[in-house]
Amino acid sequence: MAFLIMTRAGLDTITEQFDKFPPNLWVNQGVLTEVELQTYRGKGISITNFTYDIPLNDRAAISDAMETISEHHPDEVVYVEWTSC
Repeated sequence: MAFLIMTRAGLDTITEQFDKFPPNLWVNQGVLTEVELQTYRGKGISITNFTYDIPLNDRAAISDAMETISEHHPDEVVYVEWTSC
Protein backbone atom coordinates (compact mmCIF):
# COMPACT_ATOMS: atom_id res chain seq x y z
CA MET A 1 0.00 0.00 0.00
CA ALA A 2 1.25 3.47 -0.93
CA PHE A 3 -0.22 6.93 -0.57
CA LEU A 4 -0.04 9.98 -2.84
CA ILE A 5 -0.81 13.08 -0.80
CA MET A 6 -1.38 16.25 -2.77
CA THR A 7 -1.92 18.90 -0.06
CA ARG A 8 -0.92 19.72 3.50
CA ALA A 9 -4.59 19.42 4.52
CA GLY A 10 -4.62 15.93 3.01
CA LEU A 11 -1.49 15.01 4.97
CA ASP A 12 -3.05 16.28 8.18
CA THR A 13 -6.21 14.26 7.51
CA ILE A 14 -4.40 11.00 6.71
CA THR A 15 -2.09 11.26 9.73
CA GLU A 16 -5.11 11.87 11.96
CA GLN A 17 -6.86 8.82 10.47
CA PHE A 18 -3.82 6.58 10.99
CA ASP A 19 -2.72 8.34 14.18
CA LYS A 20 0.73 8.37 12.53
CA PHE A 21 2.30 8.63 9.10
CA PRO A 22 1.07 5.86 6.79
CA PRO A 23 3.57 3.55 5.08
CA ASN A 24 5.09 4.41 1.70
CA LEU A 25 4.04 8.04 1.76
CA TRP A 26 4.58 10.15 -1.37
CA VAL A 27 3.87 13.87 -1.19
CA ASN A 28 3.42 16.63 -3.72
CA GLN A 29 6.05 19.35 -3.86
CA GLY A 30 5.57 21.84 -1.05
CA VAL A 31 3.48 19.63 1.23
CA LEU A 32 6.43 19.34 3.62
CA THR A 33 9.39 21.65 4.04
CA GLU A 34 12.93 20.34 3.63
CA VAL A 35 13.40 20.57 7.40
CA GLU A 36 10.22 18.54 8.00
CA LEU A 37 11.31 15.93 5.46
CA GLN A 38 14.71 15.57 7.13
CA THR A 39 13.14 15.38 10.59
CA TYR A 40 10.62 12.68 9.64
CA ARG A 41 13.16 10.69 7.66
CA GLY A 42 15.52 10.90 10.63
CA LYS A 43 12.79 9.20 12.66
CA GLY A 44 12.65 6.36 10.11
CA ILE A 45 9.46 7.48 8.36
CA SER A 46 9.36 6.54 4.67
CA ILE A 47 8.47 9.72 2.77
CA THR A 48 9.20 10.46 -0.87
CA ASN A 49 8.57 13.96 -2.14
CA PHE A 50 8.04 14.92 -5.74
CA THR A 51 10.45 17.67 -6.77
CA TYR A 52 7.87 19.23 -9.08
CA ASP A 53 4.32 20.41 -8.52
CA ILE A 54 1.53 18.06 -9.51
CA PRO A 55 -1.49 20.29 -10.25
CA LEU A 56 -4.57 19.18 -8.33
CA ASN A 57 -6.81 19.30 -11.39
CA ASP A 58 -4.38 17.70 -13.87
CA ARG A 59 -5.47 14.09 -14.27
CA ALA A 60 -2.61 13.28 -16.62
CA ALA A 61 -0.01 14.58 -14.14
CA ILE A 62 -1.64 12.63 -11.30
CA SER A 63 -1.72 9.51 -13.46
CA ASP A 64 2.00 9.98 -14.23
CA ALA A 65 2.73 10.33 -10.52
CA MET A 66 0.77 7.15 -9.81
CA GLU A 67 2.79 5.35 -12.48
CA THR A 68 6.02 6.48 -10.82
CA ILE A 69 4.79 5.26 -7.44
CA SER A 70 3.71 1.94 -8.96
CA GLU A 71 7.21 1.43 -10.35
CA HIS A 72 8.57 1.63 -6.80
CA HIS A 73 5.72 -0.32 -5.19
CA PRO A 74 4.68 -2.92 -7.79
CA ASP A 75 1.52 -4.91 -7.15
CA GLU A 76 0.47 -2.56 -4.35
CA VAL A 77 -2.62 -0.40 -4.13
CA VAL A 78 -1.94 3.33 -4.47
CA TYR A 79 -4.31 5.58 -2.54
CA VAL A 80 -4.58 9.11 -3.92
CA GLU A 81 -5.80 12.26 -2.25
CA TRP A 82 -8.33 13.43 -4.80
CA THR A 83 -10.17 16.72 -4.63
CA SER A 84 -12.67 17.74 -7.23
CA CYS A 85 -11.65 21.16 -8.46
